[in-house]
Amino acid sequence: MKKIFLNGLASLTILAALLSISPPLPVQAYSTITDTQVWTTPQVITSDIIVTGTGTLTIQTTLTMACSDPSPYPGYNPKIEIIVLGGGTLNIETAVLQGESTGGCWQGVRYNDGSIGHVTGSEIRDAITGIYVNNAAHEISGNYIHDLIANDGSEA
Repeated sequence: MKKIFLNGLASLTILAALLSISPPLPVQAYSTITDTQVWTTPQVITSDIIVTGTGTLTIQTTLTMACSDPSPYPGYNPKIEIIVLGGGTLNIETAVLQGESTGGCWQGVRYNDGSIGHVTGSEIRDAITGIYVNNAAHEISGNYIHDLIANDGSEA
């Protein structure tokens, strides 16, 4: 009985030692859209928005991206994105999508392969990318996209 206890105690000690030297992993925070939603009131966004293959999001208001401090984890992008997955729909209509400052606070809108939607009569500013479209069918017209920030922090 004493031997089993000591073996268990040794195992717990090794596990505790391993956990204490491993850095914590960042938590990927995001909001998932899986149904049909229409946003018509101004909102402050603090995490990624992901429109899934079953989701439809229509934005008809002002969204302000409120970003946190840069991530201490190499390779982790702390910037906010609106991501549309294949089969998902994102419509941006007479809306304003902006960072809380002109410091490149957010990444932008990303339409992935197979997603659909349109961006019309809207303003997108203070982003790194603005709008990124990858093999997707979209109407993008009558927009004002400005004050984009390059990855090095300079104005693009």
